[in-house]
Amino acid sequence: MLRSLVNGAFLVGGTAAWSFPAAFVLPFDRGRYTSNVARQWARSVTRLCGVEVRIEGDDQPLNAPAYLVMSKHSSHFDLLGIFAKMPIDMRPVAKRELGRIPIFGWVLRAGAAIMIDRGDREKAKASIARAGETIRGGRSVLLFPEGTRSAPDHVAPLKKGPFHLAAEARVPILPVAVIGSAQVLRPHDWRIHPGLISVRVGTPIPTEGYSDDDAGREALRERVAEALEALMQKGHIPA
Repeated sequence: MLRSLVNGAFLVGGTAAWSFPAAFVLPFDRGRYTSNVARQWARSVTRLCGVEVRIEGDDQPLNAPAYLVMSKHSSHFDLLGIFAKMPIDMRPVAKRELGRIPIFGWVLRAGAAIMIDRGDREKAKASIARAGETIRGGRSVLLFPEGTRSAPDHVAPLKKGPFHLAAEARVPILPVAVIGSAQVLRPHDWRIHPGLISVRVGTPIPTEGYSDDDAGREALRERVAEALEALMQKGHIPA
């Protein structure tokens, strides 16, 4: 219990502390600066909480101008694991509720993330459009296509919105699965446990050849779901 309390303090304090340099670089940002701050934030918080993060699949060439990174989502710690180890600069899509968090949420709303209101269809479309602009500007976008956290042993049905973006932007989709995050921070539980998180990076999925219609987007959605399931089935990287 004491370790969980200390880890909670590390998460809150570390997030608040790293929000200040993020706010400072945002006005001058072209993507790289904010990503570097996010990377240092994630690495420092996971280290302080006794969480080891490993990555697999980062040895493949990731040389496209930008990717649409689609990750399986099981825990709030997924984002920390991804930013701690992913070798590319990314701007995340974040739900509107995160913008209410003091300091951290203000930085997200100021431009560190693309905020999305899932309860307002028109605003959600505008957020997807902003994500498209980010990708066309040469910066990758990270999102969780399930739309919310789901059980760590399977992939929930993927939302349609990300695939409208994928079909329109015509950039490769990079599937990612985060293993072990749900044991570090369980759903509906505030306690943060030391442990191992494995970030698995799949093979990029080209979007060329998929038509920008219902049939094409559905075929692409099925392929991404299969890729995420395959990454999940590999389990943990051996300790």
